[in-house]
Formats: sequence, structure tokens, C-alpha cells
Amino acid sequence: MTIAFSQKRISALAVLFPVVMFLVVMLAHPVQEVSAQLPRSGTIAGHQGPPAPIDMTRVMNSRFGKSRPQQFPLEQKAPEKSSPNPWKPKVKERKWKYIVLHHTATSQGSVASIHRAHSQRLDSRGKPWRGIGYHFVIGNGHGMKDGQIEQTFRWIDQIEGAHAGNANYNNWGIGICLVGNFDKTKPTPKQLDALTALLIALKENYGIDSKHVLAHKTVKSTHCPGRYFPLHLFSQAKNPCGIHYHYRYRWR
Repeated sequence: MTIAFSQKRISALAVLFPVVMFLVVMLAHPVQEVSAQLPRSGTIAGHQGPPAPIDMTRVMNSRFGKSRPQQFPLEQKAPEKSSPNPWKPKVKERKWKYIVLHHTATSQGSVASIHRAHSQRLDSRGKPWRGIGYHFVIGNGHGMKDGQIEQTFRWIDQIEGAHAGNANYNNWGIGICLVGNFDKTKPTPKQLDALTALLIALKENYGIDSKHVLAHKTVKSTHCPGRYFPLHLFSQAKNPCGIHYHYRYRWR
């Protein structure tokens, strides 16, 4: 009986021994070893983790062709907006009321050449002119660059002109002269573009309307600024009889 009981005890221990050894092994190896074997990407049993967030700003910009805002280095400043009147004088301004348009009646010219010619003229009292009588000159490519606008000393110093042959329009009228003889040919496209830009700035800055943009012939008996000058594009002035002028502007 004793031997049989011992054999049963040994059989029971033989069955329990593997179970005890398994538990000992599991306790001896921490769980982190098992977890350390998991992929770091978060893939578990074939399932992907949450995707990275999408930058919707980049998607929309690339979809609609929008570019990034312009950035400037720290040592540079963003370009400032240009003044509506880049010809604004630095001295006290006169109360201009009119703009009078002229041509040189010559094929070429410049501020310097006109200044020399006008310096040789005499006024009604027999005194020589102070120099060029206009406030602005617009070149045609012969003597000045085509479409170049140049100020004269009369504009820089804000003094009266000597261009109209009429005291009222000399005192309160801005004289603009385009180089060229417009009884024979037309102004260049660049001259007309330059005149348009200059008139916009002057009219806005001094409150001058199109009725006060005048041809020289409007205030004095002359052909200036010539029959091929398109005054109707710039002026709504009337002649002394109240009739609108009609101008021929033929392309040659």
C-alpha cells in the first residue's frame, strides 16, 4: 500500500512539474520583452495605425495655383506704394487752375535746347525771359527719350509759366510741351501714354477737370499744338464762342 501510494504521488508530481516550470519561465521573463517585439509603426496583426494629418493649406494652394506670400529678408523692407503724383514739388504749391498743352513745332528738342532758345526771347517790357517757359517737356526720342517726362525749374520752384501768351493762363496754368511738329506728324504712342499719366496725376492733385485742360490755340491765336494732336482724348474745353473744337488725327 505504501509503495502504491508513493507511485501515485510521483505520477502527480510528474504532471504538475511542467506546469510549475512554465509558470516559473513566464515570471522570469518580463512582459516588456514580448511588447518589445511589436513593430514601432503601430502595426498590430496587419492593422495600420492612424495616418499623419494632411496639410490642407498646401493641398488648396497646389489645387488652385496659389503661391506663398512674398517674404522679404530682415534687412530689406517691402516696396512702398508709389505716390499718385511722382512729380509733386517739395516747395509750397501754387493754386493751379488750368493745364495748357503745346508742341515745340520742331522735329527734335530737349529741356536744354528749349531753355537756350527761350533765354534769347524778350517779354512785353523788353526784358529777357528767365529761360524755358514750360513746366514739363515730353520727349519724342530725338533729343530726349521717347515718352520721357522732364520737369523744368518753373515746376520745381512753383513759379508762373511763360508759355500761354496770356497772363491768366501763365500765372495759373501748367504748361506741358511735347517735342514734335504735330502739324506734320502725330505724337508717338509713348508720348501719349506719358501725357495721360501726367494729366491723371496733375488733375487729381490739383482738382483740375477736363474742361480746364486746354490747347494753346484755345487761349491764343496759334496752331499749337498742331492739327494732328488728338486733343479730344484729353480735353473737353470749348472755344470762346462755346463750340467744341474738332480735331483731325490721321495716322501716317
